[in-house]
Amino acid sequence: MASQILVVEDIEITRRQLTKLILESFGQDAEVDSAATTNEAIAAVDRQVAQNGRYTAGIFDVMIPRQQGLTPEVASQAVAHFARRMPTALVLFISAYDTKDTAREMQAA
Repeated sequence: MASQILVVEDIEITRRQLTKLILESFGQDAEVDSAATTNEAIAAVDRQVAQNGRYTAGIFDVMIPRQQGLTPEVASQAVAHFARRMPTALVLFISAYDTKDTAREMQAA
C-alpha cells in the first residue's frame, strides 16, 4: 500500500519541488496531496477521513496563509487539525524562517 503524504506549502514552486522529490524517492510507493493554505490543508485531511484514508506523513511550511491572498501566519491550526485526525502520522516542518518562538508555537500545536 502506498504512503499517503500531505504537503502544505504556499509557494507553488516549492510545493511542486517537494512533491517531485517525494515521488522520485518513493516511486509508486507514495501518493502526494498538496495544499497552499490552512483551509486547503484542513479540507484535504477531512477528505481523507471521509474516504477512510490516512496520511502517513504531513510536511508543513511553518508560515502559510489561512486562504489565498492573506498574509502568511503560523500554521498551528492546520497542524493541530492534522495531528488530531491523523494521530499516527509523522509531522515534518519546513521553513525559511529562523525563529525559536515559531518553533515553540509549532511544537505546542
